[in-house]
Amino acid sequence: MRPAVAEIVSRMELSIDDIDRFICHPGGTKVIRALEHAFSLHQGALDHEREVIADYGNMSSPTVSVRGWNARARGSLPPRSLLTALGPGFTAS
Repeated sequence: MRPAVAEIVSRMELSIDDIDRFICHPGGTKVIRALEHAFSLHQGALDHEREVIADYGNMSSPTVSVRGWNARARGSLPPRSLLTALGPGFTAS
């Protein structure tokens, strides 16, 4: 995931370190831990993702949208927020 995201943000002349907040598809606890590791985030950095999983479970593709809506409603969207999604078969966007 990290190499894919690094390539995407490099096209905007940014690096992963320039991202203020990751808004990730919270596929489950293992996925959240893997994303924190992949992006070198401290454990708990994806706390809102954990809340979405706890409140709604994994709703497949719409889960990341719910996460984004929650962030916007809380006013917690820093200028450089990055929305990421995962899918079966090792796809990422």
